[in-house]
Amino acid sequence: MTLRRGPDAIPRSLFLLSSSLVVVWAVLIAESYLIASGESPDHMMSLGLLVIHIGSYWLALQIAGYPARFLQTVTASAICGAMISVLSLVLFLALVPVLGPAGAGSIPAVLQLWMLMVDGHIMARAIEQPLLVGIAIMLIVFFAQLAFYSAY
Repeated sequence: MTLRRGPDAIPRSLFLLSSSLVVVWAVLIAESYLIASGESPDHMMSLGLLVIHIGSYWLALQIAGYPARFLQTVTASAICGAMISVLSLVLFLALVPVLGPAGAGSIPAVLQLWMLMVDGHIMARAIEQPLLVGIAIMLIVFFAQLAFYSAY
């Protein structure tokens, strides 16, 4: 039953949102240092990807007519993103000695694909649409982030 609850189950808290966004950004930076193997990570790239993600939630909620759900929806996504990112980093570090950097690098990729489904669920619940609509919106956001990443 708890897994079916939507972002409305998250408290409306600016502190919770900002702290979860800080954790997500910190883990993204840590991943870029550890997974990129010595390349200098671009912190602004991580921030840009987060801005695109948050902006997409704002835009979708505005279009769907639920702007009041923005804070809780983004908080739900950020909390899930923080948990999945931490899990991804821990699994990567644990599996590098066993699988090597290339093999262990597939674990974060698989978890990020799962995060698309989680974000799709959050979006679908926030705009009161079927799950496939939420997943489709998040796929559009994913490709927008990919285009930003490629262009930058």
